[in-house]
Amino acid sequence: MTCRPGTTTPRTVTLRHGPVAVAAVVDEWLVEDEWWRRPLARRYLRLLLADGRLLTLFEDLVHGGWYLQPYHAPFDPHAQRAPTSAPLPRREPPTARSRRR
Repeated sequence: MTCRPGTTTPRTVTLRHGPVAVAAVVDEWLVEDEWWRRPLARRYLRLLLADGRLLTLFEDLVHGGWYLQPYHAPFDPHAQRAPTSAPLPRREPPTARSRRR
C-alpha cells in the first residue's frame, strides 16, 4: 500500500492481483479499547477503489502497519450483494377442476 507523502491516507492498495487506485474515502472512524490491559488503537478507513469495489482497512496506531479488515457475510453492513434475479412468475392457484385429477 502506498500513501501520499506527509499523510496517512492510502492512494493505492496492493491486492492479490496487483495495485488498485483509491477513488475516495467513504468513511473513517477510530477504535480505542482495553487500554487497561493491552492498548488497542486503530483507525479504520472504508475505501472506494477505482474499480468500484468497497474495502475496509485499518491502521494499527500502537504497533504500526496497515491491515485489511475481513468481513464474513451476513455481518458486513456494507457488503456488496449480488444483483437479484427477476422475480419468478406468479403461479395461479389450481382450479377445482384441476384438483380432481
